[in-house]
Amino acid sequence: MRARGGYGVTLECGQHDDPQAVGVAGHAILQTLSLLGLSPLPLEAELAEREILRLVDVTDREDAADTFSREWRSFDPVTAGEVIGMRQSGEPVKAPQDGFVVFPNPRAEVGQEWFYFAQRRA
Repeated sequence: MRARGGYGVTLECGQHDDPQAVGVAGHAILQTLSLLGLSPLPLEAELAEREILRLVDVTDREDAADTFSREWRSFDPVTAGEVIGMRQSGEPVKAPQDGFVVFPNPRAEVGQEWFYFAQRRA
């Protein structure tokens, strides 16, 4: 889309096995169409309180023996210096700052995204 001058949006709507994910996705699509003036549906009011996270880094798996320090779930909080995983070499992979582990993939192939690091958007 971007190569053709357009823009694209990725929206996480829940876990694949979450029965509410389909409804969340459908609602988001309809609200987006309304926001863009492509649907006569009314826009819902914005939430007064919300948390916005920004992906700031991605860490690739460098070796099949790289392991996580524990079983991570998306949006688990971490503190600066906390060990997220260990490289095959024994080098720890640490959180660069306070933030969140996002999309941890213990089955990532070598050279693929192992996890993302996110921070709150100010």
